[in-house]
Amino acid sequence: MKPRLKAGAVCACRAAVIVGGGLLTGCSTETRHQWLTVFFEGVPPLRSEAAAARAAQPVVAAPDDTSRVESTKPVIVTHEPYGERKCRACHASGFSQKLNEPVPELCFSCHNRFQKTPRFAHAPVEAGACLLCHEPHDAKYPNLLRRAGQAVCAECHDPDDTASVKAHAAIGNTACQSCHNPHGGERSYYLRNGTAGATQ
Repeated sequence: MKPRLKAGAVCACRAAVIVGGGLLTGCSTETRHQWLTVFFEGVPPLRSEAAAARAAQPVVAAPDDTSRVESTKPVIVTHEPYGERKCRACHASGFSQKLNEPVPELCFSCHNRFQKTPRFAHAPVEAGACLLCHEPHDAKYPNLLRRAGQAVCAECHDPDDTASVKAHAAIGNTACQSCHNPHGGERSYYLRNGTAGATQ
């Protein structure tokens, strides 16, 4: 059998409901909210209270994750097909990651191949790894480079090793590309013509 409330308890409950209901219908929003919190748990705060609580919370800065974001400079170079939204120039469709051809053939469908295979070819060029140094869509640096100056070379070449070369003693922050052709050349170490330091 179900337990029954005594008649007095039932009357008290009904009275509380009637009084509480009357207060809820005839009071301000704040008063109604106070009464609801008396009778029920989990009543959400009023909007003004919620806004005040959010405003009182301290602002926590995002962590300084420099492993992914190298610079706050704006994008300065956009690959023309990407800028013109001609996705199909490189991709199977406007919604596909699949390329029309493998790299580097895809790149050479627009960009001129090197006139001839250089006597000394840089390994990424020989491997057809254009995207190792260049961004395919847009970049912060000229020639769609992934990084600027010496940093793009330091992705593969150990800066301590390059600093130990006598010719590099006074280069400071000079970009490696000032003396070296990053794709290759007819001189050892991919040195550009007019640059001292290597034999022909």
